[in-house]
Amino acid sequence: MSDPDETQSSLSISREKKSNAPDFLNETYALPNELTEEFLTILLTENSNFVENLPLGSGSYLKTNVVQYIFTICIRLRIPDDVKYFAIDIFDKFMNIQGIALWDAVARLNRSNKAKYKIWSKIEATLSRQLTLRVVTAIQIASKLHSFHESLAQTDVRKCLQALGFPYTIEAIHKSELRMLKTLNFELNSRRNPAVYMINFLKMLLRSRPEIGEHINGLYRYCIFWLDYTLINRTEVFTRVLSVVHSGNPVKITKDALARVQSDYSLLGCAVIIAALVCLAGPQIAETYIKELSLITTVSEADISDASTGLVRTLLKDKSRFEQ
Repeated sequence: MSDPDETQSSLSISREKKSNAPDFLNETYALPNELTEEFLTILLTENSNFVENLPLGSGSYLKTNVVQYIFTICIRLRIPDDVKYFAIDIFDKFMNIQGIALWDAVARLNRSNKAKYKIWSKIEATLSRQLTLRVVTAIQIASKLHSFHESLAQTDVRKCLQALGFPYTIEAIHKSELRMLKTLNFELNSRRNPAVYMINFLKMLLRSRPEIGEHINGLYRYCIFWLDYTLINRTEVFTRVLSVVHSGNPVKITKDALARVQSDYSLLGCAVIIAALVCLAGPQIAETYIKELSLITTVSEADISDASTGLVRTLLKDKSRFEQ
């Protein structure tokens, strides 16, 4: 069976094939410990502020089919792993801001509710037709955040859209990029990415527990698998995480509580590392890394344990469902 990354497709664009994994063992250009700790403090503070001041509607557009669509396009375009995580954040933020603005504009119209409903229905139809363009635009912007030199050019975007059945012009693609950037007020935080948290946590864990160095690339690939699985199945995974937190007690999980835990990238970064260690070395050995990871990230041992347990249990439930 061929590697999915090697599958030939009309969507694939000829790009240089190289490893997407960070070079964890090369310390030549790595930050010294004191600067790494300072950077981690910035990451943790930004994450905490984001969760506490969660924007209204955050995550609303990250449905399973949309996230799968974005991930599939990124795989076919052979772009680095972290680009797809930038892309879903950019796409969700843009769609959320745009949706609220359009809704408010319709609500302010001096029309009957019936007329407003008809207008909104037309707007929804237009947004639906533009969905693929917005998705690919988000990927293009995300690729520039990762590396402008290796980013998707407008010709790449046009070829991709044509392969998907949407023959947009270069001008339309350019306007879509400007529309998205203006809507976001050109405020793009390249650190708002679960892979950034996971990679930096993993680098620090490697420094304190060097024995994982022998298997670091395999561990990284497992972490990417768990990030993909979690983000594709966001609602199911984090609902189970919250049920683990409440020890299975019949507690009503509110939308706000679910949205906040879904947006906590510090917790997610820790959870995927422990889940990856479970895959690589087994649950007993994985548990021995929780305390160290908690010291590095300030995420409590209980939260790391509950979150990683929720991830693994959700996957096991999926596995048993397919085996029936």
